[in-house]
Amino acid sequence: MTINNYRLYADKNIFYYSTFEDAKKAATKFIPERTTLRIEVLVEVQSFEADFWAYEYDNSRWVPS
Repeated sequence: MTINNYRLYADKNIFYYSTFEDAKKAATKFIPERTTLRIEVLVEVQSFEADFWAYEYDNSRWVPS
């Protein structure tokens, strides 16, 4: 059984994925429209890791938010 512990917010839409990489890959289809993108990690993370990430269009990268 796959557990979808990564939630992708694309404006008001919400999608669930089993890995962070899958969520980032799915988000790429929204980038041309400059959709507001955030990924929430629903599992416990190490203290040095972020549990929310946002896509920064000006720098074309995911950043902790």
